[in-house]
Amino acid sequence: MSKYTWLLIILLVLVSTTNQNNVTLSFQELFGGDIIVYGVGISVNKTTFLINDKGVYNASITLYCNNSGFNNYVKITLRINNESVETVFETTPIKLSVKVYLSYNNSIEVIIYKLGTGFFSILSNSTLMLTKIIQGSAPENGAVKKSFLLEMAAILSILTPIIIRIIQVKKKRGV
Repeated sequence: MSKYTWLLIILLVLVSTTNQNNVTLSFQELFGGDIIVYGVGISVNKTTFLINDKGVYNASITLYCNNSGFNNYVKITLRINNESVETVFETTPIKLSVKVYLSYNNSIEVIIYKLGTGFFSILSNSTLMLTKIIQGSAPENGAVKKSFLLEMAAILSILTPIIIRIIQVKKKRGV
């Protein structure tokens, strides 16, 4: 491959990585470790996190859990700012999703209601992935892909004539 091909590949990689609308936070970063409930009880864990770009986000939560008792009944409520989602523990991992408006300073709260002996824990490798919803488009992957392809087409339409002209000048000089 010529050095111009490599230049084009590098430009495409740089353009694709500068437009990231995803933020992933682990529960280790958010809560400092595992969230554990022993015996019968309620555990309320609340913390805050910062976002650089406020707007509407799709929050995808993956909870990895450890349940020591087969007879435990566990209900989990997860609240981000004013939006909440609930689930009852059956298997791990638990995947939840909620659409939420985020400002620069946000709160997340995990409430665990547990009945039964033993313990239940949400492990620190559980994650909160925030994907910004692009204004004026649907949150489905198809809309995001179309937007990305349009951006790439616009950039390539500007770069292609410049690269062709550089190649012509180099050939004319005999380099």
